Amino acid sequence: MLAILRPEPAGTQDVKTLSAMGIPAMSLPMLEIAPCLPPDIATQIVQADHLVFTSPAAIAAIMARDGLESVVAGKACFCVGMATAQAAKQASLTPVDSSAGNADALAEDIIADMRRNNAQTDAPCLLWLSAETVARDLVAMLATHNIRLVRQVVYATNPVDGLSDDVQRLIASHQINAVLALSARTLKIFQQLLTRYGLWHHHRQMHLIAASEQIIGSVTSEFASTELVNPAASGGYLEQLAGIIDSLPDS
Repeated sequence: MLAILRPEPAGTQDVKTLSAMGIPAMSLPMLEIAPCLPPDIATQIVQADHLVFTSPAAIAAIMARDGLESVVAGKACFCVGMATAQAAKQASLTPVDSSAGNADALAEDIIADMRRNNAQTDAPCLLWLSAETVARDLVAMLATHNIRLVRQVVYATNPVDGLSDDVQRLIASHQINAVLALSARTLKIFQQLLTRYGLWHHHRQMHLIAASEQIIGSVTSEFASTELVNPAASGGYLEQLAGIIDSLPDS
C-alpha cells in the first residue's frame, strides 16, 4: 500500500483518484494546515494588481474566510503548477500563467509577463499569499528585476502530533510498502515520527517516491528504492505514480 504524506485535502483526493485506477493507497498527512489571515486581507487583495500563489493551500485558506469569494473573483494571479492553477480557476480567479512547478520557474514567468506589459518599478503591485514557511524568497528574486512583490502569510503548516495505532500496525506489518513525499519537510517529519515509535527501521522495506533528488537526500538512511515523479507534468503526476507502483515488487 502507498502512503501519501501530503496535507489534507490533497492526500485524500489523490487516494480517490489512485483507487479508481486500482492502486491501493492511504492518506497519511505529516502536516496540518491552519489558516491565519490578517484582518485587512480583503483590502490587501483589492489593492493588489496581481495575486501570486505557490500552493493550492493558500487559495483554500482565502476561500475559507467568509466574504472573500467576491473579493478574489476575476482577480489575475500567477500560480505554481497545474494543481494550483486549477484551484485558482475553481475559486473564480484568473490565472495569468502557470509555472513548471517551482519558484524559479514562477519568477521567470512573472518577469516575462511584466516585461511584456512594460511594468515600471513601482507598479503593478503583486501580492504573494503564502505559507508561514517557504523554500525560496520570491520577494528578493523579483526585486532584482525591479518588480514589487509583497508577501502576506495566510496559512501555517504544523507537524501532526503522532501516528495512530492503526498506522503503526500497518507499518510494523509491512503493509505500507511505499511512500510519496512532495517536500523534504514532510519526509523529515515521517522519519521523526517513525523514529519516535521505534518503527524507522521498517523504511528499509519501503519504496520512496519523491518530487526531487533534494527530497530524497533530505534523509540519510536508504529506502528499498527511490523513484521520481514530476508534480508539474502535463495531466498531473498520478499516472506516473500509478506506473511506478505497478512496477514495484510486491506492490
